[in-house]
This record gives sequence, structure tokens and C-alpha cells, in this order.
Amino acid sequence: CALPICRRDGRVARRDDHEWTLISGSTNWPGGRASCVAADANGGVWIGTSDHGLKYFRDGAWREWSQQDGMAGEGVRSLLPASNGDLWFALLFPNQLYRLRDGMVQAVTNTTQLGAIRTLAEAADGTIWIGTSAGHVQRVQDMTLIAEPAIGRSISLSVRSLHATSDG
Repeated sequence: CALPICRRDGRVARRDDHEWTLISGSTNWPGGRASCVAADANGGVWIGTSDHGLKYFRDGAWREWSQQDGMAGEGVRSLLPASNGDLWFALLFPNQLYRLRDGMVQAVTNTTQLGAIRTLAEAADGTIWIGTSAGHVQRVQDMTLIAEPAIGRSISLSVRSLHATSDG
């Protein structure tokens, strides 16, 4: 699996076999300023951009998703390639979580004001969790965001990182 990096200037590079390659500088870069990256189990690289939607790079070819594919905006903030092959991603604006499955974008239902979704994590049982700038920690259940009852109220600070342990 490749090791992708997203630079502060919005450029993306990946490392394969001890060699770094600038992906976003290649002649076939489809455009946009990268804001986040993630590698998947198939050797592909997911790239969220702040201005040109979601991109996927594998075997020298690009695939793209944007508002034309059902996204409410073009800015992607967070990415999570799940163990089942789905990709979960959050937009910069509006604050919306999506699942990409079999090439189709599907929005996750949300009934609260979350703030920006800053981090995503997958638990050992496959549950997807989110952390937000407004201090919310929620999980996805049946394509709906559910507040974690053990927390009961939002945390007073932004949640910037989540990590699920292997024992749940």
C-alpha cells in the first residue's frame, strides 16, 4: 500500500518502493488544492481537495466525484477508507458526512448542528465515528448520525483526532 502525504501548499506525493512521486504535479493531475489524503487496501490514493471535490488515483488513472455526483459542495475535509471498501468523507461546507460505495455518493442523515467534521475513525466492529469542531462525538447507525449516549453532551473543545482500539 502506498504512503500518501498532503503538503501545506495543497500538493500530494506518494511513496512506493522507497521512492517519492509528486502526484499533484504530474501532467494528468485533474486539478484542485489537496486538503487530505488516505491510502486504501488496493494501493490507491484518495485525495480530498478544498475546491475540486474528491479524487482517486490508482494505476496511473484518476477518478473524480463532485457536486454533479450528489455532493453538496466541492471542499473535502476528512477521509476514511473503511475495511469493507467503502470510503467515508466529510465536506468543508456544508458540514456533511458521506459514504461512497460502488461509485455512488450517499449523504448521512444528520439532525443537529455539528460544526466541522474534523476526524473519522472505524471501530473494530465496523462502526464509523466522527469528531467535530464543536466537540461532538457521534457514530453512524443505519446512515444516520447518532450522539454517543455515554458522552451525553458535547465536549467543550474541538475533537481533532479519534482512534479506535482493536478490542472495541
